[in-house]
Amino acid sequence: MGVLLLWGAAACAAACAAACAPAAPPPPAPAELPPPISVPVVPPVPAAVVRYTLPVVVTDTRYQLHSVTDLERDSATRRDTQRVSSEAQVVVRLRRVPNGGLSATGRVFGYAVTSALSTTPIAIDSLRFDAVLDAQALRVALQPPLANECDRPESGALAMVRDLLLRVPATVAVGDQWRDSTVQVVCRSSLPMTVRTIAEYVVTDAVRGDDGVHVVVRRSSRTRVAGKSASPWRSVEVTGSGEATLDARISVTSGAVSRWQSTSSLVLTVTDRTSPAAIHAQHVTQRVTLTGETIKN
Repeated sequence: MGVLLLWGAAACAAACAAACAPAAPPPPAPAELPPPISVPVVPPVPAAVVRYTLPVVVTDTRYQLHSVTDLERDSATRRDTQRVSSEAQVVVRLRRVPNGGLSATGRVFGYAVTSALSTTPIAIDSLRFDAVLDAQALRVALQPPLANECDRPESGALAMVRDLLLRVPATVAVGDQWRDSTVQVVCRSSLPMTVRTIAEYVVTDAVRGDDGVHVVVRRSSRTRVAGKSASPWRSVEVTGSGEATLDARISVTSGAVSRWQSTSSLVLTVTDRTSPAAIHAQHVTQRVTLTGETIKN
């Protein structure tokens, strides 16, 4: 009992001390925060556009060319296929004009054609040519000219040269785009045909090459073909369309195309109306892959 009284007295004393003690001062009011500082957003600085100027004159440049052509003929439910391989070396010199056109001279060496269906390969040691690419057409002509170029093997040799003659402006930068259209007349199987091509170009990249910067140009083209031969003994019409893609690298130092590859497909319908009672139609599909690169001296 005495212990309980002592505990109770101690508790009362403690309670009285707590009640009689001075009150604690209130906590200080929080200081006002400074207003936020707005940081201006600085837009990123766009990378400077680098423009490359191509030389006006491209001196003699030697190339190794190789093409593979797959021909498929479909007539009266009968289908024939044939593969033709061609190769040659070409030396070209050219002069560019500000609108992207050019004039060129050159020579083809060692042109050879082989086919699984032919036991006699075609071979031409050397031939010379001139070429002009202007606002309307691309013309590549033998020198001296032949009296009749139709179905001559020399025409096949010149066809390999055409992809070397690209329309490129005097200055280019990555992202540049342009387009052109050309008309050319060819002759196959004694049938003259007009070939109309619309091409779109874009500079896709600039890369480091053996002699400095090379710009990479892609050309995408669409082609339409039409021809007719009417005579007392023969009446034949040809219509067709196709498309092609070419990727080329052009040296900014020399101005020459250093390497390229093109793929194309062309579908033709040949209709023989010589006999009105028996009109005959044949479908021909041609697929070509052409590659070329410079040969170092």
